[in-house]
Amino acid sequence: MKAWAIVALLISAASLPLGAAEPPGDLPALPYFVARQPGQPNITAGIMPVKPFTVVGPRGALLGQQDGSFEAWIFPWKIFSHMRITAEMKDYAVPIDVNEQASTIDVQPGHTTITFSHANFTVRETLFAPQQAPEGGGALAFYQIQAVRPMTLTFSFTPEMLRMWPALSDDRPSPEWVKTGASGFYVLHLNFPDHAGAIAMPNAQYGILAPYQERPKIYPLQFVIHFDPATDRDKLYPLLMTTGDTAAAASTPALASSLRALDDRFRESYSDTQNHAWKPYRPTPRLPWSRASIPPEIQPGPASAGISAATLCGRFTP
Repeated sequence: MKAWAIVALLISAASLPLGAAEPPGDLPALPYFVARQPGQPNITAGIMPVKPFTVVGPRGALLGQQDGSFEAWIFPWKIFSHMRITAEMKDYAVPIDVNEQASTIDVQPGHTTITFSHANFTVRETLFAPQQAPEGGGALAFYQIQAVRPMTLTFSFTPEMLRMWPALSDDRPSPEWVKTGASGFYVLHLNFPDHAGAIAMPNAQYGILAPYQERPKIYPLQFVIHFDPATDRDKLYPLLMTTGDTAAAASTPALASSLRALDDRFRESYSDTQNHAWKPYRPTPRLPWSRASIPPEIQPGPASAGISAATLCGRFTP
């Protein structure tokens, strides 16, 4: 009877539609587009590596230092922290800490861009928080890469999945690499099935992923991008993040669908942020402190267009 039961189970499993629970195929890199907002205020300055920058939207935030390292939030979840980049060039036997190459920071009302400049490559990290973020999303980034020879970029970060204080948080997330064709994405599982996060970067491979039998040690998660300037110079590499707060939304297929939607709507989300970020603001006369708290040279008046409501895309000034 047991043998017949096993055969029946195998037959019923084989009759299920193949791929019904499989995640969709690879996420594509984006075609190049210009990030700068024409006609909008722009602040460009040299990097002060340990000084902070902030990009905040209605549903998420990217908080970091001007060397390009940052942490990501999709409210109320802190998704990851300590995002850093290293590079290895072909026929160039020196590993390069890309964050040490940070040279300039550009801030406009809708986004912040940090440029890493090396003799062999330039990487631009653009961060923004969509005004009309889709459910489960809230903060996004993308990378433009230029190089004189093929190279491998490794994006390392610490998974967190912590809720805002004072809410209680689970233990450290358990990461899983979900393969989709030639690439894949990370799912950050928690102890309870009704909460999870997912992070993806098109065309990336996984890096360190310690097997269970290893001694306990904390390793960063990694995305590894193999960049060839002959074929990849016109691509942008988005960093996609999403969360699920119900058992259905936290399932792997649902998270994969959310990442797919973010990738499909990426350009639309970015354009919406740039078009709606700049809103002139005039302090009310009933609150004289609001005018007193603004330096005279930028107070609203005949000679000023006003103060942007999106100065939360900003940088530290001493």
